[in-house]
Amino acid sequence: MVPRGLYVHGGVGTGKSMLLDLFFRGASVQRKRRVHFNEFMLEVQTRLNQEKKEQLDRYGRQRHIVLDQSRDVVLQVAHAIADESHLLCFDEFQVTDVADALIMRKLFGVLFARGVVMVATSNTSPQDLYKDGTNREYFLPFLDQLARHTRVVPMNSDVDYRFLCEPVGGEETFLSPLTDVTKHKMDAVYKDLLVLGDEGLAEDNGSVQDEHLRVPVMMGRTLDVRGHAKSGVCRASFSQLCDTEKGAADYKAMAECFHTLVLDDVPALNMAQHDQARRFILLVDELYEHRTRLVLSTEAAEPRAIFLFDDDSVRAASEGANSPAALEEEKQRVNKENAAVGVPTTSSWDAAVGAYGPSQMAGLDVGNLVALKDLKVAFKRAVSRLREMQSERYLEENSRWRPKRRERRQQVAQTINQQNYM
Repeated sequence: MVPRGLYVHGGVGTGKSMLLDLFFRGASVQRKRRVHFNEFMLEVQTRLNQEKKEQLDRYGRQRHIVLDQSRDVVLQVAHAIADESHLLCFDEFQVTDVADALIMRKLFGVLFARGVVMVATSNTSPQDLYKDGTNREYFLPFLDQLARHTRVVPMNSDVDYRFLCEPVGGEETFLSPLTDVTKHKMDAVYKDLLVLGDEGLAEDNGSVQDEHLRVPVMMGRTLDVRGHAKSGVCRASFSQLCDTEKGAADYKAMAECFHTLVLDDVPALNMAQHDQARRFILLVDELYEHRTRLVLSTEAAEPRAIFLFDDDSVRAASEGANSPAALEEEKQRVNKENAAVGVPTTSSWDAAVGAYGPSQMAGLDVGNLVALKDLKVAFKRAVSRLREMQSERYLEENSRWRPKRRERRQQVAQTINQQNYM
């Protein structure tokens, strides 16, 4: 008999991720995987794209609806995932994208039918997943599946335990405000990190020059930063990483290669900058997942002050986002960012319109409001994680992860720095 999984939900910093890690390490299952849910769904969309391309090469473009289940790309990808893992552990389970919502029932229907056990953590209770989202009626059958195949466990606590971790005393990781003095401090910290090297030992000559580095992302895409590959340190500005079309795949690639990111000029973000805020939260999530050290300069006096979100600003931003011009701009943004990470535009916005018709997309305005409210929840998680990332325990974990990054940099050394590395 296949055991039921778990769906653990509660506020930020209550210990859900820690419990998930303990369970995963102790689970005596041969084929198991622990992954951030956002990363998992990004992989699913990429695999769907690849499967569609293979079918196009194999069968050509079809002029009629194909009912053969062996040609259903979602089913094919789901069966492939079931072949790879008997246990899937998801951290930060959330559904905010219509493309993900529309495939959840079919995807997890196969996984559960194949006996895959799911253990997940979330800041959201099951009944509130994708709440008020576009075409939520197509998502609701997944909630029935979730109820049948997992036990829902709430973690009721008002305590954010990450705030009990004292920030590192003698080693600054959060520099404020944005002044010339702070800039000089950031330059000095960056120089010291370069000289210190990957293993915490100063280079023989005591001087290491930073270089232009090119980090491979996926499907031929790269991310350009400054740094030193051998030292395992990179540097970028907030504008470079969060003002342009970047996604989780970009931040994941960087976090896998470098043990430290020096990030300059993080502004205080309000709801009018919700795109930049969303990308910054994704960046923090990936850095945290890979235990990457973050040294940043910001206008904010503390992590909480980076996000200037309240109910009125959410409502005002939503009203602005619902104008026809803004909706068209949002469509173009979604399509561009999906293309940037190798996901076809037809898999998200256009797929939803094409599959269900414009009349059924009338809830799109509500969807914008939902996405902004979800962002407000996500910023609380980011603040909590930024606090922990300043702690001594986090920096100790960062040191233990360095061999993995060294191995990754060796694998992609030619792309990172074709002339100077190794």
